[in-house]
Amino acid sequence: MCDEVGKFKNAAFAYERCLALGLENGDICYRLGWSYLNSNQPEKARIAFQRAQQFDDTKGKAQKMLNKLPK
Repeated sequence: MCDEVGKFKNAAFAYERCLALGLENGDICYRLGWSYLNSNQPEKARIAFQRAQQFDDTKGKAQKMLNKLPK
């Protein structure tokens, strides 16, 4: 389990770097949210999924994930 969480934390770091470099799109934000969610960071996941909703390319995936997060 720790290995899996570590992989998702590394993935989140990589997606954060993409965003910092100006490579922002819905897919990157969605994948960042997914990485946060799977590394036990639901609040950061919520923010990333909300950011992903600003783009048309997520086709509603971000909203579905937001609906699954605890309120």
